[in-house]
Amino acid sequence: VSISVAGHEWCSALSSMLDLQEIRMSKCNLSGPLDSSLARLENLSVIVLDMNYLSSPVPETFAHLKNLTILRLSECGLTGTFPQKIFSIETLSVIDISLNQNLNGFFPNFPLSRSLQTLKVRNTSFSGAFPHSIGIMRHLSELDLSDCRFNGTLPGSLSNLTELSYMDLSFNNFTGPMTSFGMAKNLTHLDLSHNHLSGIISSSHFEGLQNLVNIDLSYNSFTGSIPSSLFPLPLLQQIQLSNNQFSQLDEFINVSSSILD
Repeated sequence: VSISVAGHEWCSALSSMLDLQEIRMSKCNLSGPLDSSLARLENLSVIVLDMNYLSSPVPETFAHLKNLTILRLSECGLTGTFPQKIFSIETLSVIDISLNQNLNGFFPNFPLSRSLQTLKVRNTSFSGAFPHSIGIMRHLSELDLSDCRFNGTLPGSLSNLTELSYMDLSFNNFTGPMTSFGMAKNLTHLDLSHNHLSGIISSSHFEGLQNLVNIDLSYNSFTGSIPSSLFPLPLLQQIQLSNNQFSQLDEFINVSSSILD
C-alpha cells in the first residue's frame, strides 16, 4: 500500500497501539523521519521497513526495544550514525541495514547480541575494525559486510562461527592473512575479494567445508601455491582466484566435483 503522510504522523499513530508486536511495512512509500516515539512499544519484536524513503537517522531509542528480534531497514536512505547499542539487544536475531550508502557506523567492542543469526550492512559507510567479539555469536549463519569501509585484520575468532553458511566481506580494506573457516561445516558461499589480504593459503583452510559452493578470493595479494584442497570439495561450482600473486598450481588430487564451472 502507499502511505503518504509525514514520518512523525505514521510513527505517532503506530506508537499509540501499545500492544503492537510487529510492524511490517516494506515498500509502502513511507516518508521520514523515523520518530523516537516508536520506542514506546515495549512489546515490539519485529520492525520491517525495507525500501521506503525515510531519509532519516535511526533513533537511539530503538535500543530500548528489549523484545526486538528482527530489524530490517534496507534501502531506506538512512543517514547519520547507526546507534551501537542496538547491536547488543539480547533478543535480536536479524539486523539488515544494507543499501544505505550514507549510513555511518562502527561495530562496538563490547559483545554483539549472541542471538544474531543474520547481520547485513552491505553497501553502507560502516568502517573500523572487525570486533574480536564476533566469535561469541555462535548462532550467526549469514554475515554480509561487503562494499563498506572496514579495515584491519580478520580475527581468528571467525573460526568459532560453526553455524555460518554465507559470508561476504568483499570490497573492503581488510589486510593480513586469511583466517581458517574449517569449523563452519555449513558454509556455502565465501567471498573475500577486493581486499588487501595476503600470505599463504594452506590446505587446512578448507578442510571439512563439504558444503562450499562458491569461493571468491580474487583481487588480493595471496602468495604461494594455489591450494589443491579446494578442488576435491564435492559441491563446489565456482572458484575465483584472479589478481593475486600465486606462484604455483599444485597437482590436482582426488578431484571429485563434476559441477565445477
